[in-house]
Amino acid sequence: MSKVNELTIEERLGQEAYARRIAIERYRDDEFNRFVSRHGTYFKIHLLHPAVGAVLKALGLWGRGRRELLEPVVRENSVAIGPALPPEFDGFRILHLSDLHIDIEEALVESIARAVAPLRYDLCVMTGDYRSRTIGKWDKTMELMARLRPAFKGEVLCVLGNHDPIEMTPELESSGYRVLLNESLVLRRGEASLCFAGIDDPVIFETHDIGKALAAAPSGVVKVLLSHSPRVWKQAEAAGVSLLLSGHTHGGQICLPGGRMVKLNEPPPVRLHKGAWRVGNMMGYTSCGCGASGVACRLNCPSEVVLHTLSR
Repeated sequence: MSKVNELTIEERLGQEAYARRIAIERYRDDEFNRFVSRHGTYFKIHLLHPAVGAVLKALGLWGRGRRELLEPVVRENSVAIGPALPPEFDGFRILHLSDLHIDIEEALVESIARAVAPLRYDLCVMTGDYRSRTIGKWDKTMELMARLRPAFKGEVLCVLGNHDPIEMTPELESSGYRVLLNESLVLRRGEASLCFAGIDDPVIFETHDIGKALAAAPSGVVKVLLSHSPRVWKQAEAAGVSLLLSGHTHGGQICLPGGRMVKLNEPPPVRLHKGAWRVGNMMGYTSCGCGASGVACRLNCPSEVVLHTLSR
C-alpha cells in the first residue's frame, strides 16, 4: 500500500471500510461489461447519455449548455455561526468546489482557474467526484487535477465522491491536495481553533464515519464537515457540526426554466438539494458543482464556485 502521512490508505480509512470500498469498485467495473445489470451502467454510458446530448443539440440548446458549464458563477454565502466562532476566525473565507468531473471536458481546467483567480479566501475545499465516469481508468483525471492545482492558493482539503476510487488518494495528495478519509484537520490562530473534518463517500460506498472523522476535534471547537452528499445531515447535526458542505446533486444539471430540477438523485428533504439551508443548529450548503456528468453540458443550472464567509 502507498504510504501517506506514515499510514497506509487502508489504515487511514479503516480495514473494514477499505475492504468494502474495493469490493464495490471491482463489482461496478465488472458490471460495466454486462449489457443488462442492476445499476444499468452500460446502458447509461453507451445509450442514455449520448441520447441526452443528441436531444439537446437537436433542440438548439447545446451551445447555451456549454456556456453554462464553462462560465462558472461565483456565489457568496454568509454563515453566521455566532459567538462560538472565535474572533480570530471572524470573516474566515472558504472557497468551495464540488463535482468537477474534470475529465469530461479538458477546458474545465482553464475555466475553473479563471473563475477562482481573483478570489480572496483562507482555505479551499472540494467535496468529491473528480472523475466523470463511475468506472474505468482515471489517469486523465489525475493529469487534469494536477494541472489545476496551481490555481488554488494555500492548502486544499478534499473528500472523495461516489465516482472516485480509493486508489486515487495517493495521486491526489502527491499533486498537492489533502484528502480526508474520515479524518480531520484543526486550524489554529493563536489560541483559537477551527476544525475541518471530511468523511468518505456516503452514497455508493457508504464508508463514511462521522464519529471517526470528529474523534480528534477539541472539545467546544466549531466544526465544519465536508461530505460528498448532504444525506448525512441528521448524523452531522447530532454530532454538533456547525456547517456541512456538500455536493453530489449538481443542482439538477439539466433543469427546467427557473432551475427546477427534473431528476432528484438524493432523498428528501428537497430543500437540501441546492444552495444554502439550515437544520436545527447546523447550517449547510449543497453546491451545484463546477463540472458535469453524463453530458458535458448544463442547462438552467450554471456551474458554480462558492465563497462561504464565517462570522460571529
